[in-house]
Amino acid sequence: MRQGGRFFLYVLFCALAIAVNLGLQFGAVRGLGLAYWPALLIGTAGGLVFKYVLDRNYIFDARGAGAAKDARRFVLYAGFGLFTTAVFWSAEWIGHRFLSGEEGRYVGGALGLCFGYGLKYWMDSRWVFRR
Repeated sequence: MRQGGRFFLYVLFCALAIAVNLGLQFGAVRGLGLAYWPALLIGTAGGLVFKYVLDRNYIFDARGAGAAKDARRFVLYAGFGLFTTAVFWSAEWIGHRFLSGEEGRYVGGALGLCFGYGLKYWMDSRWVFRR
């Protein structure tokens, strides 16, 4: 795949993963009545798994490596995700605290996810899915 096409797909997948993450959070709060932190964890976990599958299969074309290698990749992918998750959670908390509660949390979360995903692409292409 050409670089421009890969970039477009990556941005699209980021947007979809953001929707999954924030949608799961919204559903956990509104539908299940969960508090902020459990909802944040549910959204983060759902977005992580969703994005890993898309990245592995369509961005980095790393299918068919076997279960053991895929598990190691996922652990490394998730490990780098811990750092970018800290960026995302910080931005979401800042939005929640200083903008306007729940709405500000989603704005801050979306901005934090955008920045974090850019950083994550660089780390993943360099260390997780290197050719």
